Amino acid sequence: MKRLGTVEAGLTLCLLLLTAISLRPSGALGSRILAWNQERQVVKLYRAGWEEEASTRESIQGNAGKPIRAFAFSDYLCRHCRLSHALVNRLVADEDAAIVVIHVPGSPRAREAARAAVCAEDQRAFARVHEHLMTADDWTETDPNWETVARRAGVPSVARFLSCFNSSATSERLAQDVRLAMRWKVIGTPTFVSPHARIVGNPAEEDLVRLLGH
Repeated sequence: MKRLGTVEAGLTLCLLLLTAISLRPSGALGSRILAWNQERQVVKLYRAGWEEEASTRESIQGNAGKPIRAFAFSDYLCRHCRLSHALVNRLVADEDAAIVVIHVPGSPRAREAARAAVCAEDQRAFARVHEHLMTADDWTETDPNWETVARRAGVPSVARFLSCFNSSATSERLAQDVRLAMRWKVIGTPTFVSPHARIVGNPAEEDLVRLLGH
């Protein structure tokens, strides 16, 4: 067997050292492998809890009669949530799909908006209120009158809505959403998840098509 010369042996050693360095968790390749493994573990969480969570949620965007394709973790004052709303609406309609909206409000005003959306659920008015909150500015620029917002959004019983708005049950309902976000390692809005993948931030159309059509 031919023995390696000094130069060849040096090059081989350098390559081995570079490979070892890149495979360390702090190395370029190692960090990518670590991120990939972490992503796989997060997606496993989605699959493990998917059926239970999907069966108990009523904040549905799209065709409520269809199986849930994705969960959208959202904040009504999140700029990218509002920017992506029209795209999400269109693709949900194109795919004849349903997604669950999970409320993760990051401010007191966004928390009030989430309460309004939750209180529209049991009157089958969630889709109308969700659309209003995502597209209208009448509640974002001044201290909102939620009775007026409910009327504009077409809530059937405003009295029932207002009773719900101030109830402790609504606080607990929102707390359930926040707990799910924590359990599923959601760190920002919007985040879209399926049993197979997730998108963090304002989604590209092709990525969201794949997520919904997987």
